[in-house]
Amino acid sequence: MGYDMQPSFLRRRVLVAVAPDDRQAIELIKALRMQGLTVLVASTVVLAAQADEVAVCVVVLHPETWRSTLPIIVAMRCNPRYMIPVLEEPMMLPRAAWATEPFALSEFPAETARALAQMIRHHFQTVAEREPVVVAPRVAISPWLREPEPFEPSIIHKPRRMVLPPQLAQLLRLGWPLTVMLCLSFLSYYFFQLSSMTNTEAVTRTVRTTPTWRDHVYTAAVPGASCDNAGVDWEVPDHYKGQVSPSVKPGTIDNQQPVATPTSQVIVDTSTVVTCQQSGALLTHMNHYAAFATMIFASKGLALPQHFKAQITGSIVNTSPGAIFALGVRDQSNSDLSSRDSGYGNDTLQVGIDGSWEIVRYNNSSQAVDLRFARGFVRAARSYILAAETNGDIMSFSINNQTIATITDPTYADSYGVSFGLSDPAAVHAPSALFSQFVYQPLAETAQVQSQIRTTITPHSLQPVPTIYTAVAPGFGCDPGKGQWQPTSVALDHAITHCPATGLTVTSPGNSAAGLNIRLDERSSGVTYSNFIFTPLPGLYAQ
Repeated sequence: MGYDMQPSFLRRRVLVAVAPDDRQAIELIKALRMQGLTVLVASTVVLAAQADEVAVCVVVLHPETWRSTLPIIVAMRCNPRYMIPVLEEPMMLPRAAWATEPFALSEFPAETARALAQMIRHHFQTVAEREPVVVAPRVAISPWLREPEPFEPSIIHKPRRMVLPPQLAQLLRLGWPLTVMLCLSFLSYYFFQLSSMTNTEAVTRTVRTTPTWRDHVYTAAVPGASCDNAGVDWEVPDHYKGQVSPSVKPGTIDNQQPVATPTSQVIVDTSTVVTCQQSGALLTHMNHYAAFATMIFASKGLALPQHFKAQITGSIVNTSPGAIFALGVRDQSNSDLSSRDSGYGNDTLQVGIDGSWEIVRYNNSSQAVDLRFARGFVRAARSYILAAETNGDIMSFSINNQTIATITDPTYADSYGVSFGLSDPAAVHAPSALFSQFVYQPLAETAQVQSQIRTTITPHSLQPVPTIYTAVAPGFGCDPGKGQWQPTSVALDHAITHCPATGLTVTSPGNSAAGLNIRLDERSSGVTYSNFIFTPLPGLYAQ
């Protein structure tokens, strides 16, 4: 359908020619749609060929990529009726039938979108006022095209008045308004569906025909926006949701309940500093030590594949003994629905340098922990390899190449990024850690077989079940069963443990007997524990 044959509302469409995966251009398109304009995304040659069938064509140019982007070249050669250039960076404007001076795309696309929308609406108004002006001179110059005046006969016969039956007349009086309303409703629904299908088809073609790095293996020895120049999106969040404790009424005692329950509010945090080093990216948190300082392998608003692996190596540089590493595989901050009040959801593995670990789900609105799926212990270390494999709602986590748990959580259907970071609630000075050897690997979308899963943990399975647990040799490193035993150390527990065939042996170095639960009088004494049995009492554990 040509431009002149289209209805008026179809003529008021705006086509934006962009390069595939142009993040700034996508944000500009979203802002234009927020301004109330009907925008078509032309990131393919087929869509760009429609540039002469719309009222306005906006071309987003980047000095390094526009010559190799076919949709932009095709749109410029279609000779659009009103073509506006938008420059992402300063450059020489290519030769074309531009209707206006170029617009500079600022860091805030909403400002550029407002200026563009104002000019586009002014153009629509100018075109609407120009159409009747074109018709009027033709009537004045070509009077012979007017219809002749009707001939009046000398004898006028008065037409006979047709009288309808009363029932038919009443039916017509009641029926014609209903008929008109039905026709108008049908036409409105038809044109609404036509407009929706046009926009949906444009976006669908863009997503299906644009190959991206999401479908390929990606590695970065030194991750981060300023360290990795491979062209992917790295983000460092500048805010988080924190719990704010309410105030207590004056004159109350210390143990009285507060006036209200703690609430979550957005806290601006721009104190995360990333420094590129040869061995990795040094992440330092200058403030808000208890919150996670995070880097995100972002997805530019599109969901990652359902089946993929992710891995990162974290090493302590300057922290307290309570520092915690984190790896999240269900980041929601890059979703189109995210905002200051949402987008905090994630399924995360958290590992302390003391060896304790847990798998949690964060709430999408409050960033509070919704659920703890599993917890346990590994040997304490200053460096960990954290990895995860997600296949739909099934996620398997590992520490130092050893699988620790596999959970099932359908809360977040898609992942919009992989996050990793550091928290140190006990820190006195700015904590820092080194992150290196990041790996992202998409896998074939095949259903996992439950028999291949080592451990599946769901919210229901976390309920305590009354069962007897036995261990011939109790303790960390001695018990090969599923029981989680906390490691011991000389510094914290004043004890050394060994695992002979007969059981767990606990040895206290000289003058350290006061730290043991068993009284030892010798300078170097030991005791062996074996045949540990745990029997839950009836009625103390929920079914």
